[in-house]
Amino acid sequence: AKAIGGVVNIVTKKGADKPVQAEIGGTYYSGTDGWQGWAAVSGTLDNFDYRFSGSLDDHDDRRVPRGQYSSTGRLDRTTFSGDNISAHLGYRFGEADNHYIAFKASQNRLSSEAWTDPAILTGTTTDFFLDLPKRDLRKYGLYYDGADISDIVRKVHVDAFYQTVDRLFLNGATVTPIPTMPQRTIAFDTTSDDVNVNWGGTVQADLQFHPDHYTVVGLQYLADELKADKTTQTIQTNFAPVPIVTFQQSSDESSIQSFSAFAQNEWSFAEDFKLTTGARYYNTRTDLAYTSDPDRAGYSGTSDGAFVFSAGLIYTGLEDTTLRALYSEGYITPTLTQLFTDTAPSGRLIYGNPALRPEKSWNVEVGARYDAGGLVLDAAAFYTEAQDYIATVSCAAVSFSCPTHGDASRAKFTYDNANLARTYGVELAAEYAIPGTAFTPYASGAWMRRELTFDTFSTYHSNIPALSGRLGLRWNGEIAGHSVWSDLYARAATEVTRLEDGVFERLPSWATLNLAFGGSFGEDDKFRYSVSFNNILNQEYRTSLEEIPGTGRSVEVTARMKF
Repeated sequence: AKAIGGVVNIVTKKGADKPVQAEIGGTYYSGTDGWQGWAAVSGTLDNFDYRFSGSLDDHDDRRVPRGQYSSTGRLDRTTFSGDNISAHLGYRFGEADNHYIAFKASQNRLSSEAWTDPAILTGTTTDFFLDLPKRDLRKYGLYYDGADISDIVRKVHVDAFYQTVDRLFLNGATVTPIPTMPQRTIAFDTTSDDVNVNWGGTVQADLQFHPDHYTVVGLQYLADELKADKTTQTIQTNFAPVPIVTFQQSSDESSIQSFSAFAQNEWSFAEDFKLTTGARYYNTRTDLAYTSDPDRAGYSGTSDGAFVFSAGLIYTGLEDTTLRALYSEGYITPTLTQLFTDTAPSGRLIYGNPALRPEKSWNVEVGARYDAGGLVLDAAAFYTEAQDYIATVSCAAVSFSCPTHGDASRAKFTYDNANLARTYGVELAAEYAIPGTAFTPYASGAWMRRELTFDTFSTYHSNIPALSGRLGLRWNGEIAGHSVWSDLYARAATEVTRLEDGVFERLPSWATLNLAFGGSFGEDDKFRYSVSFNNILNQEYRTSLEEIPGTGRSVEVTARMKF
């Protein structure tokens, strides 16, 4: 996290090369009896390019094998639907057409339900639900890119954005506090109406002072503001001649402002070596402008600063082989949710903790890659040590006092800084294009262990599988002059365990068999299609205790066309 160069690079689409190009497509998902459809029109006229697109999707409850999670084959309360529209307008200018400005706007609306593990509906809890009927995101951005500004300034990038997220969150539970008197119930219904506002920008320059050096420098500012209004209605039935109804309201206004400066240098030396070093300085300010919660009323805000460094070395002196080594440091500030917001996933009440400290980590990786004669082998070993790792723990296990509000029937948790988290493992990937055939067998997988250390105990039961991976056989060829591909593969993972509040939870190992195929035809492959048969053997599985059960036997069919 907070890597110097990032680990995910998202490049949004611009206008097509021709004046007008349209595309349309859709996918049917039998696993949710759902569908998604999309359409776009884009093009380039002289130095002006544009793209307008939109999509719709609608899904019913997820279909799963009959078993411990569903007796009907449907996973209750897993429906979701949404829509998205976006626009891009760009203009290229300059004597060499080396300057480019763009405006982008998008809107994404989502409505969804949340599945509840039936295991929590035991003891005093007889009903529990989560709903997210509204999560509306709107974003606007301005972007500038300049290339080959001078012999030294190779690139310049500037961006600024403004974004809002309006969220309506519903949560309810019914409990029987006296097991011997099941007619007496307490129903809790909570409505949280949140508005999240983000804005910020980045300035970056790519410099080349020497042919062997490529340097990046930049500044970034990000602001995150959250206003949350929460109302809880409590109905006590059969404790009095008439139901007792009470209301509780709370409000919070909080913010995080983050400024950072970064630099990175890539040095090619000794013919076969490349050394990349980078540094970033963060300064973060967290404020709680208003709260109606007396447990947090004394919080006045905090400031924190940190300097992180990275260095990576690549050696290509061996034929068809690349060796690599990397050291990097990470820095993660707590989110506004972790600091100030109370949530209730899976029936548990999780309190925010304003006293959370930023998480810092130190990471080492060594790896090698071989690519020749159709054989590709890649292996890496890694070790990460995180200090003040942010985790969820029981209120009964922390040394400080949790807030007193909230119904007494639910298990209460809070976010806390673990003393230490150690994660280490090995990742492997291999594939071989069989000579004279169109077949390529492949495999990828990881062995990983994570140990969490708290004040009073440590555990390896940290909700990750020790082994996970994929094994498959790809085929690429032509049938009747059309490009066709297929992929038969299995996905698998060993058991997952978690130790929390003295309770040991376990998910069994799992494996699924899958087959996908597709192709394209027409001029410039204007017609494309794919079909995926997922979980062919209809195995019941769950990848982690924080994920919902996987979809059972299902089919996905996708078709798209450009014209």
